[in-house]
Amino acid sequence: MSDAATTTKAAPGTEGFTRREIDVRGVQTVYYEAGEGPTVVYFHGGGTFHGIQFARPWTEKFHVILPYHPGFGESADDPRIGAMQHLVLHYLDFFETLGLGKVHLVGASLGGRLATEFAISHNDRLKSLILAAPGGLDVPEHPPANFSKMSPEEMFMALSANQGFLAPFLPPAVPPELFFQQRAREGQASGKAMMSPTSLDHWMHRITVPCLLLWGKEDQILPVGRVKAWTDRLPKATTLRIFKDVGHLTMDESPEAVKVAENFMLSVEQKAMP
Repeated sequence: MSDAATTTKAAPGTEGFTRREIDVRGVQTVYYEAGEGPTVVYFHGGGTFHGIQFARPWTEKFHVILPYHPGFGESADDPRIGAMQHLVLHYLDFFETLGLGKVHLVGASLGGRLATEFAISHNDRLKSLILAAPGGLDVPEHPPANFSKMSPEEMFMALSANQGFLAPFLPPAVPPELFFQQRAREGQASGKAMMSPTSLDHWMHRITVPCLLLWGKEDQILPVGRVKAWTDRLPKATTLRIFKDVGHLTMDESPEAVKVAENFMLSVEQKAMP
């Protein structure tokens, strides 16, 4: 476990996790952690309002670390971060600050692109790469949702095939003014990262660790038809799982996806044993 300072502030869906705050080259970075065992790091997507409760089962067998990117959640803003590669460098410093060795890296949506870009340049720091409905590739025949043409209500409806689990994290359960201020802040940070140039399709051959790709069949944000573009570029041995009746928030909506990811990481650990 890290020796980073522990505070008492708790965010939704973090019960059972320890909140920690560290300085990463001048940026106050908040992360949550729990569990013992091999380390798993999770990179969240473009919104943090739905919490991290999905990861609780992993803590029974792994040491799980869930940071907020700069400009998201409880982490501070960093005006120097204006591109995805800046986030990659932030997390390189984050890993070094915590003294992390090789980890299992999981990324969803925006966090999936971030995890992929991290893996391309820092493959040697990973045991495995798990991507849930990642962004970052240009797939014209299966374009992403156009948020600029959606009302907030339409956007939240599009996120999930099952709205039930989202209800506790949406107004009126959360004060509307605070909720939409947070979403605007994270939306701005997301835009800077996702709109920055990328050449993932050219550099993904550099990823050599075991990969798992997860996708919800009902994803309205990044349609499941984008899968082929990813499997064509990830290592040939990549494992693919598509989940029926699941939308964009793959891990949150599907306990099965969480379990598949857990079993995949355990299999990687077992294969690495002498």
